[in-house]
Amino acid sequence: MIKINKPSNLEWLYEQCVYGNPHISINLTLQGNVPHVEGTNISVSNILARLYIHGSLQKVVKYYDDITEEQIKDAIAYAARFMEIACNPPQNADAD
Repeated sequence: MIKINKPSNLEWLYEQCVYGNPHISINLTLQGNVPHVEGTNISVSNILARLYIHGSLQKVVKYYDDITEEQIKDAIAYAARFMEIACNPPQNADAD
């Protein structure tokens, strides 16, 4: 019997959320598989927390100093897509 290496449901979810958000990355060698801004160690969850604390995209850009407003928007879009899929998984996503 040949075993096919199928991505886990979590990997599938990450891939679906990253699609269309080019500034967000999931990389096993960085951040332990935590979604983050490509080329940085800033996680999506940290961006969302800073957005909550500071209240605007511009203030978050100033706080981090090395990310752009577009990268922050991609982090927000990633999180929204994650929640959308996690709360309403597609019927064709096989359970492991």
